[in-house]
Amino acid sequence: MSGKVLSTANKELTDFHKEVNSNKIPSNDIFESLNHIKLKINEHNINERGYLSLVIKYLIKCNNKDWLRVLLDENLKNLRINDCLALTKYFEDCNEIDKSEMFFSIHYKNYHYSSKSIEFFIVNNMKKCLSYLDGYYTNLNLKKLLEESKVRKINNKEYCKLKNYYRSENILNSSNENSDINIKYFINKIFDKFTSETSKTKQNDRINKFFLNLSRKYSRIDNDFICLDCGNILHCIGGEISNKGYLILIEMIEKLFEIGYIPIIVIHKRHLDKKYSNKSQKIINYINIIVEKYNDLIFETPYKENDDYYIFLISLIGGFKIISKDTYGDHLQYLRNDRKDNYTQIDFLIKDLLVVYNIGSSLEISFSKNLIKNYSNCIQIINGQIFIPTTSGEFVLVK
Repeated sequence: MSGKVLSTANKELTDFHKEVNSNKIPSNDIFESLNHIKLKINEHNINERGYLSLVIKYLIKCNNKDWLRVLLDENLKNLRINDCLALTKYFEDCNEIDKSEMFFSIHYKNYHYSSKSIEFFIVNNMKKCLSYLDGYYTNLNLKKLLEESKVRKINNKEYCKLKNYYRSENILNSSNENSDINIKYFINKIFDKFTSETSKTKQNDRINKFFLNLSRKYSRIDNDFICLDCGNILHCIGGEISNKGYLILIEMIEKLFEIGYIPIIVIHKRHLDKKYSNKSQKIINYINIIVEKYNDLIFETPYKENDDYYIFLISLIGGFKIISKDTYGDHLQYLRNDRKDNYTQIDFLIKDLLVVYNIGSSLEISFSKNLIKNYSNCIQIINGQIFIPTTSGEFVLVK
């Protein structure tokens, strides 16, 4: 007879798994006492193999709230995603809203609300939990939910309802921690990258002055600003600084003006220094054009500082999209270090803000569709309706 013989411990775990996940209510006498449960949890290395999760599911199905409370108090740090979801629902069903919200928050702080978690809320009609995620970046895998008619794809008229959550008048004034990304957190983290406290203060003053001058000349109501990653654009031909790179930058600025955008020219000091690195006369002429025509839109980044962080600062503070071919993976790694939730949210946000440009064979410039998209790809709660982005780039409405 072929097949592997299970050890006693593995057989016990397998049998317990079958019992808990069957459609019937499990037996109440699997464990002799609460101490017996604690002993078994330790024997199975708490939740290394999902044993604690099985116990939580077992106690929920048995509605043994007393034992469940004790175990949860001792194991909050060991909860998995499924545990948080199950406990959020269980205590909501028990009308213990404070407890339910506590486990929702544990999930929020420790794990990303991925398609699986969002699907759980939809299937279980937990719309209050979805409302807490207004402004949260995630996306939903549609197949199962569409088949079960839990959601439907939205129409063109409904797309017009969607909002841009990260315009400058919105992003710095949020008081609800669960309502959207904490932009201030990322801005402060970027400032921490600057070399000294003096540098931080100096650069903060420069940025504030730049925005003040910008607001005096241009109305945000009448204009759409967009941030140019000039270092990336200047290197777009063969990865080297060239005459063509400067020409493309100028033509891109002019094209953006033509189609109704105000380009914010974030550029390193060396790229405007006519004496730096033996620049050709053509490049010097192009620099003169940029400085003379667009001086009030130039934000010059200093030597010994990475200009990508200034691009992030200008973009995040202003709520501006970024034109670049860079995905900023190395910088995102720094920004997503601390909280696991922030780990994923900054990735989604930068992707949402990024507009990719392409240069044709005759140096014609085109932009990705993200340029004209005027809404954020996050969960949106509008007039009580719940709109959720999907993995295919569409939006659905929760029924």
